[in-house]
Amino acid sequence: GNINLLGSEGSSNPAHHSGGGIYANFGDIDIEDYAENSTNSVTLRQSKVTDNHADFNGGGIDTHYGIITINKDEGDDQIEITGNTAGVNGGGIYANQGTIKAYNALVVNNTAGNNGGGANNHSGDIIFYGGSVSNNTAENGHGGGIYTNVGDIHLLSFPSDIPIDEITAFNGVELYNNIARYNGGGINNHTGRVNIRYATLRNNTSTLGNGGGIFCEGPHSSSTGYTIRLLNSSLKENKTRGANGTEVAPTGRGGGIYLKYGSIFAQGSNIVGNSANINGGGLNNHSGDIRVFGCQLIENKAVTGNGGGIYTQVGDIITGPYGLSGRTLIQKNTAQLNGGGIDNHEGKITINGDYIGHPGNNENNTEYRELGNIAITGHGGGVFVRSGNIEMFGGAISNNQAKRVNNVGGNGGGVNIGGESGEGGQGGTFTIKKRIAKPIVDIIDVELGRDENTSGKYTATIHYHVIDNLNQEYYTNPAFGFTDDAFNAQLLWVSTNQGAAAVAPSSVIGDLPGCRRLTISNLEPGTDYTVKISVTNKQSPTGCPKTGYSDDCTFTTFSASPN
Repeated sequence: GNINLLGSEGSSNPAHHSGGGIYANFGDIDIEDYAENSTNSVTLRQSKVTDNHADFNGGGIDTHYGIITINKDEGDDQIEITGNTAGVNGGGIYANQGTIKAYNALVVNNTAGNNGGGANNHSGDIIFYGGSVSNNTAENGHGGGIYTNVGDIHLLSFPSDIPIDEITAFNGVELYNNIARYNGGGINNHTGRVNIRYATLRNNTSTLGNGGGIFCEGPHSSSTGYTIRLLNSSLKENKTRGANGTEVAPTGRGGGIYLKYGSIFAQGSNIVGNSANINGGGLNNHSGDIRVFGCQLIENKAVTGNGGGIYTQVGDIITGPYGLSGRTLIQKNTAQLNGGGIDNHEGKITINGDYIGHPGNNENNTEYRELGNIAITGHGGGVFVRSGNIEMFGGAISNNQAKRVNNVGGNGGGVNIGGESGEGGQGGTFTIKKRIAKPIVDIIDVELGRDENTSGKYTATIHYHVIDNLNQEYYTNPAFGFTDDAFNAQLLWVSTNQGAAAVAPSSVIGDLPGCRRLTISNLEPGTDYTVKISVTNKQSPTGCPKTGYSDDCTFTTFSASPN
């Protein structure tokens, strides 16, 4: 049945197991500020869940096999989940095999003894539309603000249907001042993906682990595609303090983001003032690619290690400009060892017209020098590659420094490939090329649904956009000479089901500018599909007649029933 509470407050309630404030088993929980009935649900209107305690899971709210919805009408007071504590998981909210959805809610000052100070979903997705997740703590575990064991995390705008051109930072989620003892001061996603749009992640801390802002293990599969997406967001002043080797092995990678397996895609975002105890002050990807378009990576630090701005252990790094955000700027980052701006341990770096340091050529100009990146006692003040190649299509790598201290480091103020003799680097090539108009294709989402024409089957709608690498404008912008017929798109895929069919690209649609889609249908449940889109440009920007260049991108998804 339903429980309806109007204008109420659930506070100061103890539970010796789970769900200090509210507990539901095989049922949904709706916390709202307007009337709505739903089967087997608890509905709170204009209410608060505060200062409750559970010895086990869910200090404020706990549900098993159900959906938690925290909802409100625009303009009404925000619903508060505050001051709750759990002895184990989910200080504010805990779900097991369900979904947590919060619309403009305040999840503040909650504490978990283990994982998920603010919210914890053991098996399922967590979706926040606006609101705030702040000052939460995972005392002896992971995910100070948000934790998922298996599932995806989405931080989106509120209201959810706001037009894309009206969204500002004020509509997005604010996730700040959260602390975890181990991985993921702000967010920890053990197995899944993280999707962030128009959000602010600030001053989150991992005390003895990795990922001050975000930690993500990544999907345990052959899946490619973007594991972490950061779109038009701010990642600022997050930190990993790291251990000194006495309590745990030396830690503290990825001040802003640490990803173990998968790929990172950042677009139109500011990644500023983050610090890592070891590698990757701003971004750290242990095994996978990083694509950064129209972003600012400024004043990030690798306190004792490599890659002040960006670090990858194995994978490629691609930078480029993006629309009104302009060029990617990688400036004023520092690393104690190699790669003040970028360190790629093993892989390829491609720079498309961006600035690594200040582009000015006056070596006596103090301002120029101050905007450069620094390797304090290592190599490659701007860029370091131990084993791999660098390709540069315009832009500048200038006014960076590699300092030599006590006969250590100091090679390659701008670029160093291979390190120093005896350091084990395999080296590579640094190639400067003329910028040629070619498309860049990025798959940004895969949406699963039931196939209405075939019983028991599914469809997958693949949202992607195609960008001109010169001006970083979409191949749908008539101001740059493009029409709807600017490129050919071909869907290639590999799977066990040979009955899937592709539909030609539609006109401009989706929730991002310039977004297009392809749909495949007749998908078998439980089957893995590797999707590949190949794009060849038929038009180029005005004044750049080159055509016939192509790019492709792969993405693996699973044909399972959507939530």
